[in-house]
Amino acid sequence: QGSLSANGPFCATGAGQLTFTATSGVGPYTIVYNDGTANRTANNVVSGTAFATSVTPVLNTTIYTLVSITDANSCIRSSSFTGSSATITVNPLPVPVFSAQPGATVCVDDNVTYTTLAGQTNYLWTVPGVAGIDYAIVSGGISTADNTVSLQWKTLGNKTVTVSYSSLGCAAVVNASNTTTVIKTEPGIVSGGTHVCSGNSSPLLILSGYNGTIVRWEYAESLPYVWQPISHTGITYQPGVLSTSTSYRAVIKNGTCAEDFSAETRIEIDLRPSVPVLGTPTQPTCINSTGSVVLSGLITGPNVILSQSGTSPQTYSNFGTSYTVTNLAPGTYYFTIQDGANCSSLSTIGVVITAPIINIWNGSVWSKGSAPINTDSVEFAGNYETTGSLSACSCIVHPGVNVTVKANHTLTIENSVDNNGGTFIFENNSSLLQINNSVNTGNIIYKRVTSPVRRYDFTYWSSPVTRTPAFTLHDLSPNTLIDKYERYDPLAGWIIINNGTAPMLAGVGYTVRAPQNYDITIPAVYPASFEGVPNNGPYAISLGGAEKWSLLGNPYPSAIYADQFIVDNMANIYGTLYFWTHNSSPNSTTYAYTEEDYAIYNLSGSTVIGGMTGDGASTPGNNNPPLGYIAAGQSFFVKSKTGQNAVFTNSMRIAGNNTQFFKNTNTKIEKNRVWLNLTNTQGAFKQLLVGYIEGATDGWDTNYDGITADANKYLDFYSINGDLKLVIQGRALPFVDSDIVPLGYRSAIAGDFTISIDHADGNLSAQPIFLEDKKMGVMHDLRASNYTFTTAIGIFADRFVLRYKKTLGVKDFEKEESNIIAFVKNKIIKITSDKEPISEVVIYDVSGKMLYDKKKIGDTELQIPNLQSGNQVLFVKVILENDHISTKKIVF
Repeated sequence: QGSLSANGPFCATGAGQLTFTATSGVGPYTIVYNDGTANRTANNVVSGTAFATSVTPVLNTTIYTLVSITDANSCIRSSSFTGSSATITVNPLPVPVFSAQPGATVCVDDNVTYTTLAGQTNYLWTVPGVAGIDYAIVSGGISTADNTVSLQWKTLGNKTVTVSYSSLGCAAVVNASNTTTVIKTEPGIVSGGTHVCSGNSSPLLILSGYNGTIVRWEYAESLPYVWQPISHTGITYQPGVLSTSTSYRAVIKNGTCAEDFSAETRIEIDLRPSVPVLGTPTQPTCINSTGSVVLSGLITGPNVILSQSGTSPQTYSNFGTSYTVTNLAPGTYYFTIQDGANCSSLSTIGVVITAPIINIWNGSVWSKGSAPINTDSVEFAGNYETTGSLSACSCIVHPGVNVTVKANHTLTIENSVDNNGGTFIFENNSSLLQINNSVNTGNIIYKRVTSPVRRYDFTYWSSPVTRTPAFTLHDLSPNTLIDKYERYDPLAGWIIINNGTAPMLAGVGYTVRAPQNYDITIPAVYPASFEGVPNNGPYAISLGGAEKWSLLGNPYPSAIYADQFIVDNMANIYGTLYFWTHNSSPNSTTYAYTEEDYAIYNLSGSTVIGGMTGDGASTPGNNNPPLGYIAAGQSFFVKSKTGQNAVFTNSMRIAGNNTQFFKNTNTKIEKNRVWLNLTNTQGAFKQLLVGYIEGATDGWDTNYDGITADANKYLDFYSINGDLKLVIQGRALPFVDSDIVPLGYRSAIAGDFTISIDHADGNLSAQPIFLEDKKMGVMHDLRASNYTFTTAIGIFADRFVLRYKKTLGVKDFEKEESNIIAFVKNKIIKITSDKEPISEVVIYDVSGKMLYDKKKIGDTELQIPNLQSGNQVLFVKVILENDHISTKKIVF
């Protein structure tokens, strides 16, 4: 007795097994069973142990029925079994299909649905791409529980969606699959729009990059666009002549997809700008082979282009309302201007650039038929004497030719001077002015004539030429006594050059006594001749050391601006120039005290020596006042600040005896000045200058204040600022008539002297000027008359005061401001008040930062020796005990 059981179920097929479980009898057993087809026998069956079906694998659901059981004792049972049958179940594999799916093509963003058999388990979907990017789920889903989903495709191309599932525990081995192509309307781009000048034909418009069918074209003129239809379905469109700017687009439809609009293009109708205005062309020169022209009346903007056509096409950008076109080779040029893609202007007339002219003098006429201009290359092929000043680009003297530049004429050459074997003479007071730093070749003869000198008179010289072999002091004056040639060394002082054998170096000053054969009482001019290559370009001259004197000299065969020299060297020199002069005493004792001395010049002006006349330092050794320029051949003393170099450059040079200040500007500097003379009836003379000048301060100004040289053995006369004795004193603007200036003098002569106004300018030309004599208790009006006084021999620093109004009464005096002076010397700041004690001093830098503050001073003078400050401009605020406040500017 027993029962039969089976394994399973299986999906599609399985290895069938049956198990007999005995409830009686002795095993093993022989089992006979029927599988619906035939009886099958299984031998040696152990109770509870599975055995394989006779037919395996099992392909279909099969019922197995016991027929008989025989145990080991041969006992047989053939009916009434405890469990007479068992079933092996074989389930089929599902084959998924879509009951709803899209067609072969769909449009982007259309809803498409995919549906398969409901009621199954473990749905497995595959959807290409990334949700939210390539597709969006509208309804349903693609989880294991979803049998349907609705999508919108967001990207183009073939999209294959699959799904599978399980049924009765059996998973499908094939998928339901759908492939559809996602399309859209590609509207493309309409191109060809551009800027078109009004009245010109419109460009051809072209549609490209689209798919589908062209439904129509559309146009709109101005914002906001209102598009109007054009009955045209071609891929190109040709508008007519437009009067207003217009945009165009095409309308495209692809299959069932929605219409879409192409990218538009626009035809802009532009006005033409004005034709550029031509200036006078600058023609090529001897060293610049190209010309230039200035164009004005130009439109401006970041996209504006100036176009050049003709001989050499070119374009230019980044300019203002005018532009200088350079580098134009000889030829003809035309110009138009255009703003980006807008219309260009009409063309200018032709600009003709001609090749540089070589203007040759053959001894009678100029080759071009007229005198040279500054762009001509000049060649002298025949003898020539100037009849006036000449200008040229370059100058060549042919072999054997004599060229003479007459007195007071200037030969201005932009570039080089080349003497190829001729004789090139510059008479006294003529000038060779060169603009560029070109290299000269060949010698010139440069003549200078001194003012009358006697045998013992020295002249301060410098050389305008350099020669090989060297041009020496002996060459300059061969008849001077052997030990009367000297130079000045900043460290060692005067050094004698025996027999004048030393070469005259450019920019260096020398002293040479008059020839030994000159009379000791009757003066005569000395005609000097310098022979060598004319000096040109920059020169740097060592100053030897800080706070040292140097004797420098104009290195050029033309005058230079003294002011420009001072300004260009202000970092390294004190800006006062000292020119040696000598006066010829008449052959009597009437002028017993006439004396040689230094005429002095700085940016404030100049002082002179008694008997001087004329307009400027036009000849070496003369006794005319230096009025802003330094003549060729002239040397002068300067004092160094740093011990670095002093420089000379072509920018300092001038034509002739031109006295205009500051070559590169027309700005007039405000100057209000008075010159005072101290004289006696026997020829003693000294002059000082006090000026209220733009740029000067009430302290020490190296370019506006000049310390007395004290070179006159009989007399000195100066203004006093602190402990400085100034023959020239520049003071700050604005001028106030309450200002006072102490005056001092030194006399080696006892007797009567006179102080007088030599002349005045600016506001001081009409300003009352008074001289206070403290010793005599006199306030004298110098406008009304000169002031004569009697002096003993000695130095007198506190007798005289220069004033601009009379001393006030008590009532007025209370209103009058104290005269406050602040200045710097050797990094010590000194502040003085001539009346009221000082209460407080505050010092600021230019940023407003306070550097120093001292209160309760209670004195009329304060010295500040150790201020922690760099080299800079400082402002000194002075508060007096009467609460009067004054601010002074100093340079620390």
